[in-house]
Amino acid sequence: MFTRKLVVLSSLLALAACSSADPATKAAAPADAAGADAPSQDAAGSPDAAQADVSSPADASGDTSAAPISYAVGVLTVESKGGGGRILPTTIWYPAVVGSTGDAAKYLLDLVPSPGGAVLNAPAAKGPFPLVAFSHGNGGIRDQSFFLCEALAAHGYVVVSPDHVQNTFADLDESLIGVMTIWRPKDIKGAIDRALTPQAGDPPWLTGLIDATKIGMTGHSFGGYTSVAIAGALFDPPLQYLPVCGATTVDPTCTEFKQMGPPPWNLGDPRVKVAVPMAHTLTAGFAPQSLKNMKVPMILQAAQGDTLTTMAAEALPLYKLLGGPKALITLAGGGHFTFANTCELLPFVPKNMRGNFGPICEAGTVPTMAASHAAIVKYQLAAFDVYLRGDNSQRGVFESGVPADLPVSVSSEGIAP
Repeated sequence: MFTRKLVVLSSLLALAACSSADPATKAAAPADAAGADAPSQDAAGSPDAAQADVSSPADASGDTSAAPISYAVGVLTVESKGGGGRILPTTIWYPAVVGSTGDAAKYLLDLVPSPGGAVLNAPAAKGPFPLVAFSHGNGGIRDQSFFLCEALAAHGYVVVSPDHVQNTFADLDESLIGVMTIWRPKDIKGAIDRALTPQAGDPPWLTGLIDATKIGMTGHSFGGYTSVAIAGALFDPPLQYLPVCGATTVDPTCTEFKQMGPPPWNLGDPRVKVAVPMAHTLTAGFAPQSLKNMKVPMILQAAQGDTLTTMAAEALPLYKLLGGPKALITLAGGGHFTFANTCELLPFVPKNMRGNFGPICEAGTVPTMAASHAAIVKYQLAAFDVYLRGDNSQRGVFESGVPADLPVSVSSEGIAP
């Protein structure tokens, strides 16, 4: 079983290599974030589920985030319904009662024990709490950025993250990339619905856990596209995404596109009050006027060293077009896979394939991955604190400039006081 998992992960990295090798391929499909889905532990093997004793609040963010950490972290797995009627394995992270004991959560093919001591099915803390939806990258997985999901839960947010089935590391179907531009936002709507609607067999604490009026969105790469779309930007697909569909053509893409009618398409969910896309893609697919008309605050996170979804092609033009409250958080150096738990993967990847991630995990690289993750968490928390909790004390975090303590630069309009 362990060997099979490593083969899957190695194949996954090969996909990332292919997507980065050919500029034409990059233009025709979202950047592959799959290589960021990584285990972190000794290569000696995968231990059975351990007992976690959460006797103090979890610190999943490097202890440099803005808000005080107040909660332990619980992890619940459910199923939600996505686009095309697909059933999506879905993870919910949530603030848990400090001192909860039970099986320790593990991520990424069950190879990585929770670094913050998250506990499976731990009793939840008393809510309600704001909800943040997370969308993984093309060929990724729902727990690819567990550093972020755990940190949000530890600070009092519920996080819901579905596998975008047929677009994950295990079942990536490249023939469905086009229809995924529609299904992915529908997947997120379904995951939000599931988190807000407890079902038979769910733990009783799920009822009343979430404040349905306070919902935010984040995601990486193709999940960054999903974040922009769910915030209400109209999607006007590039020509390479439009299938040639005859009157009798029957396939998921043609069926979905016919049901949607002529683009541009509104794939948004009005429940989402703020979006934080990370290393997003497909800027060119959004109708420019709809971006200018955006009212939902948009906090873009990007990395200077990203060679897959470059800032010149994605973050900078989107930031320029956006008309609502906005910020651009630029990580110094880094890369496309900085926004996931990439370095935990490398011990399990053949040495001749590790270069596909760039130098972000190499000893002596500045900024370190830990510093970059701390910055990502800090600005995610600030965005959600301001726009979901109404904490105006966090607005100053978005003042333009270069913070002395973080490897980022900040540009913003309409956020800072």
